[in-house]
Amino acid sequence: MVNQTRVGYFRRQWTLLLGLAAITASAAELERIPTETFAAPPDFSDVHLSPDGSRVAAVANVVRDDFAGKIVLWRDLESGEQKVLASLADGRFKLRWIQWANDRQLLVSFSTVEMAFGPSYTSTRLIVVDADTGESKSAIPAGALRIAVWRPQFQDRIVDLLPEDEEHILIAADLWDHNAPGVYRVSLKSGKVRRVERGKRGTRRWITDRQHRVRVRVWQNRTLLRVYEQDVEGRNKRVLWEYEALSEHEVDPMGFAADPNVLYVRAYHEGRLAVFRVDLTDPTLEKDLVYADEYEDVSGSLVYSPRKKDVVGIRSSGDGEYVFWSDEHDRLVRSVNAALPEHRNGIVSFSRDEERVIFFSESDTDAGTYYVLDTNGMAMQPLARRYKALLPELMAEPSVVEYEARDGTPIQAFLTLPRGSDGTGLPAVVYPHGGPVTAGFESDGFDYWTQLFANRGYAVMQMDFRGSAGYGYDFMAAGFQNWGLQMQDDVADATQWLIDNRIADPDRICIVGGSYGGYAALMGAAKTPDLYRCAVSFAGVTDLVGFMVAQQDFVNPEVDEVLLGSRRRDLKDRSPISFAADIEVPVLLIHGEHDNIVLVNQSRRMSRALKRLDKDVTYIEQPDGDHFLSTNEQRLEALLAIEAFLAEHLD
Repeated sequence: MVNQTRVGYFRRQWTLLLGLAAITASAAELERIPTETFAAPPDFSDVHLSPDGSRVAAVANVVRDDFAGKIVLWRDLESGEQKVLASLADGRFKLRWIQWANDRQLLVSFSTVEMAFGPSYTSTRLIVVDADTGESKSAIPAGALRIAVWRPQFQDRIVDLLPEDEEHILIAADLWDHNAPGVYRVSLKSGKVRRVERGKRGTRRWITDRQHRVRVRVWQNRTLLRVYEQDVEGRNKRVLWEYEALSEHEVDPMGFAADPNVLYVRAYHEGRLAVFRVDLTDPTLEKDLVYADEYEDVSGSLVYSPRKKDVVGIRSSGDGEYVFWSDEHDRLVRSVNAALPEHRNGIVSFSRDEERVIFFSESDTDAGTYYVLDTNGMAMQPLARRYKALLPELMAEPSVVEYEARDGTPIQAFLTLPRGSDGTGLPAVVYPHGGPVTAGFESDGFDYWTQLFANRGYAVMQMDFRGSAGYGYDFMAAGFQNWGLQMQDDVADATQWLIDNRIADPDRICIVGGSYGGYAALMGAAKTPDLYRCAVSFAGVTDLVGFMVAQQDFVNPEVDEVLLGSRRRDLKDRSPISFAADIEVPVLLIHGEHDNIVLVNQSRRMSRALKRLDKDVTYIEQPDGDHFLSTNEQRLEALLAIEAFLAEHLD
């Protein structure tokens, strides 16, 4: 049994580069938190142990007079030595993620926006950085790109880090044919690139087994998906499963067990996604249930133990929590939970011997802290807070509520009230999430938009309307071709619930959202004008016909038709731009110039339509902005504008 009494802090604290400043000001002094604090990207993110456990690498956000952007750095956990390895100023190049390739080399992914003979698109690159010297080079060298027929749009798709081979990694890239990614063995030392698997059109993903052999390929053509498997010799290819996209027959391969014939998959069980094992030698491919949740879909990724050389659990993508079927790892997490109660505590990375582990601990009010745990002595050392200045004691506590939609369907929501409020007669922000369907849902993690609104005195309502992920197939599928209809009614019913329960002042409610949430905000202003005093759309869809046309350049239009429908008349009837004349409340539109998910023309056209009708509309376009408010400048500009807009119309 792990000695829980010894789990605690070391006396010394790792400061990384910027340090963990001791904050002693009282809550009263900091009651109104500056907008700049909420707008700042995380001080630290992407924290990883080197495989030998000696060093920690992280991404830090830096804002100074001479530099604003992200830096990659590491610190030696024994000597305290630290070094900045790379820096990327805010702009069109954006740092995406970092990962140790081996004990001394770090992989750094970044993206940029490009344009070639058509619409702009996002491409990615992968850099290899020597942690000792700081020298860097492209993972796929220029020589390989010069002889390639096609310059890959995505160059950072890691198939396997090959942990037993420090000189190589496996990358999926379409070097020889567009949209036909093959698997390539890339030398981190010489830059030599050798093909392992020929590229095949329609390939979405390659998966290796734990012996690092390419075994599974996921293929898609229009709405049809197939999961192919080949044996350990790379022969005898066969189709394991075939199904329609967004159907209840989905079988999503997650990864292999130590046994090369055992594959973990995610599939539906009693209407909800669950995790199964499949013995590939079984002709029937019977799915053996490993883990299911009675109330929610099981999402997230497998947890692989480098010491046990096997899968030991699953990490939820929703709340970051873990479920282990390894007793040893389960005891470890329960010990940490005992030391950090009322927090969600998840493993970020292991050393290869698992004697050191990095945990991330957060709650509804705590933006989170990274810790390194010595599993031998069960002593835990704080590394860095994700947001140094967002003190938990100043954050508002969300609560889970449930309301009935007009047809009697129960809908779950999160209600956040300002600290010190009695919860009645408040100005309110109705805040529908983005997505929806396969990715969009609310969770009880920290949300900086919600905390800003609550800090300014607003009640915040976030609902999982029909079409949200996580509640089973039927609830998700209820969102198909339902934009602006029942999904929108669920948002309106949440607003009415706030009014009926006297939480919100009915004359001071604004609807705010981003992406799909921006669409819902504009449709709310058009369809239920009596409910809202104003509307804010960040990167929102305004014209479903135009959105569908633009998507054809990037995704399968047939899948979009499943989600949205195909009849132009129906799409127009569910587009906010068609109802511009019905919008009587002030509208704020914000959009990034280089948003490649919802093109900027969506907000430009909505702005022009409202202005032609002499409506009260403010439009802010962010140069070099994307769909995610990726830079400090973009986040600050957007939040300042939204804060001023809400104050003008609700206070």
